[in-house]
Amino acid sequence: MKRRFPFRWPVRFGLNPVLVKELRQAVRSRFVAAALLLFLLVQVGGTGIMLVVRNLAGIENYSALFEAGRMMFHMLFAVLTAACLLFIPAYTGVRLAAERRQDNLDLLYITAIRPPAVIRGKQFAGAVIALLLFGASAPFMSFTYLLRGIDLPSIFVALAAGFLVIQVMILAAIFVVCIPASRVFKSLLGVAMLISIFWAITLLNVWAAHVVETGVGSTLRSGDFWKAAASSLGLGGTAAGFLYVLSVAAISPSSANRALPVRAYATGAWLCWGVVAGILSARQGDLDVMGGWLVFGLVLAGAGLFIGVGENETISARVRRAIPRRAIWRAPAFVFWSGPAGGVVWAALLAASTIGFYHLWGSSLRARTGYGSSQPDETVMIVVALFLHLFGYAMTAVFLWRWLLKNRLPPSSRGVTAMLLVAAGAILPVALALAFNKFSITSPSLDRWYYLGNVAAVFEKSCRGKHIIAAGVLAVVMTGLNLPWFGRQIRAFKPLREK
Repeated sequence: MKRRFPFRWPVRFGLNPVLVKELRQAVRSRFVAAALLLFLLVQVGGTGIMLVVRNLAGIENYSALFEAGRMMFHMLFAVLTAACLLFIPAYTGVRLAAERRQDNLDLLYITAIRPPAVIRGKQFAGAVIALLLFGASAPFMSFTYLLRGIDLPSIFVALAAGFLVIQVMILAAIFVVCIPASRVFKSLLGVAMLISIFWAITLLNVWAAHVVETGVGSTLRSGDFWKAAASSLGLGGTAAGFLYVLSVAAISPSSANRALPVRAYATGAWLCWGVVAGILSARQGDLDVMGGWLVFGLVLAGAGLFIGVGENETISARVRRAIPRRAIWRAPAFVFWSGPAGGVVWAALLAASTIGFYHLWGSSLRARTGYGSSQPDETVMIVVALFLHLFGYAMTAVFLWRWLLKNRLPPSSRGVTAMLLVAAGAILPVALALAFNKFSITSPSLDRWYYLGNVAAVFEKSCRGKHIIAAGVLAVVMTGLNLPWFGRQIRAFKPLREK
């Protein structure tokens, strides 16, 4: 008779099955083994060349002996970051793209593994491969300390920053692959991803060179270093979180409540950074940090607006089962649940809350410290004009889809139509000005009537009032024309009655 242990763990531990599968195939893959061997060969060859150059330079220039460690670290770090950023995101993205092909697409839906576990498994597999390359490079990095010219804290800080940047780029590659779009659009995103990788390699190596030159060993006890580190970790973590929730939403089935985790995470990030910005602004006595939070809120509201209007209007039975039965909880659920009307309301509430809080904070700070007699008002006017333009174009896209394109294009085309309207509002006025020979590159007259739809013209102070009035009229008129569209979705937002 088997005796059972009377205690049970409250948490069930286990490895991610996607991670196990990816690591097994990576170990058996000849491509990964060849890449690792090539990486080690480059490291050994580069180290040997640098040692020979050091000895030759040391014979003629004695001061070069004290810079050999720094020079070798620059070379090894450049090889490490280039290999990881070019190889690991591409390897992870290609494997996920192969699984999302049309002939293998059923595997993602018949499996019992949830979409968050799939994304975490892919990301953790890329992190393990990155640790493998970092571990192979660790002996060579440690050897640079013995050659002088560099300290160990600088090495560790640079390696930690490089590893975090690699994780963000892996999540970015996963998100690009998960986007449900055509091959042409995904090819354009792939090119943009490749350009961003080269930019990341360049900026990361320039920053590492600065860290090594200045030396962070003497600044570890100062508050400035840890403030900068905390800010960088916070920004990187926020970006990684957005990429994660967006990837999970992209591979989730259409019947799932895909908007809930995205809007909940965006709202939480907006609140957290608002608190941080408020604390820093109160300590520093200026609005620069709050201005960054204002821009962050505007970007969230604009992206949520264009993504929200492209969602499907039909509420699945799976989503209706999760709708609260009490009316007091149904109103906030309508804002966060999947649906285009809820997405529009969420974006409008987020923008209004951001603008209103920034205005109140700027007014109170100006009353206490006298900072910026007109800066808060000017910034608020610009942001209001920008969001009214975006909101008006989004509602125009919904109206055009309802009356002209409903039977020809899917609901997801509403977001694309809104972006095309924004581009048309920026290009057509310039074309009209050229047609009337009234356009000047050096001093364009942005107060003309045909510039009222141009989003970029709101930065001109002399005509900002006209743009706010025109954008507000467009937003109000199009919202009024789409009121029946809102009403149908509000009435349909009811919990599923069980028989």
